[in-house]
Amino acid sequence: MNLSVEESALSDPRFSVLGTLLVGETAEPQAIGLHYAMQVWRWCYREGRYLMPRAFLDAIRPGLGDAMVRASLATEKRDSFRIHGTSGRIEWFKKMRESNRIRKQRSRVRHASVTRDNPGPLTLTPTLTLTPTKDKDISSNSPPGNLDTVPRVKPIKRNGHDPNTLLDFDAFYSDYPRHEGKASALRAFLKLKPDRAMLRAIADDMDARIEAGTWAPDDPDRLKFIPLPATYLNGRRWEDGSI
Repeated sequence: MNLSVEESALSDPRFSVLGTLLVGETAEPQAIGLHYAMQVWRWCYREGRYLMPRAFLDAIRPGLGDAMVRASLATEKRDSFRIHGTSGRIEWFKKMRESNRIRKQRSRVRHASVTRDNPGPLTLTPTLTLTPTKDKDISSNSPPGNLDTVPRVKPIKRNGHDPNTLLDFDAFYSDYPRHEGKASALRAFLKLKPDRAMLRAIADDMDARIEAGTWAPDDPDRLKFIPLPATYLNGRRWEDGSI
């Protein structure tokens, strides 16, 4: 998998701490720490998981999980570790895979439309003209005789909502630590209409609250202090500026 690393990661001191914990004082602890962190992230992206078992981390390098905890790059969760920095990125990769699937589906539908409306092989000759119909979905900018006049395929909506928006909501709700009031959360999400920047800000805020211990998803006694997802969205809590 070809992954790009944000420029900020190259200067994050946590990777230098991780490299020093793993191999001691070396000339390039930052590069070494980043190397191991990227291997962990790749696994999380590929599997679509935020938690990585200790055995898997030890397979990369013995003691890697404990070193990542000390470097503030992970939080221990029983026999697994929640890997920091995966929230938002995993959703992005899921969305990319889903977008590729949707594009392939549209391509098949478009091909079927051409076959249905124009049975038999098409031979482009000077005498061939394809006249657009009055269908509102046909491009009015394409001249007759151009294959671009095939009807456009609109995204298939679920309950009247754009599927991409619903994919974003599914990603948000699966990552939110308190799974209650899903219907109310969906209404709040649709009303909010978050863009890419807002989704990243929300993901970063949730990660920061969990890492700081303000939210404790694994503690049943403290789970009730995490606001319902609809409350979080309606109150724009990621803009509070405090954790």
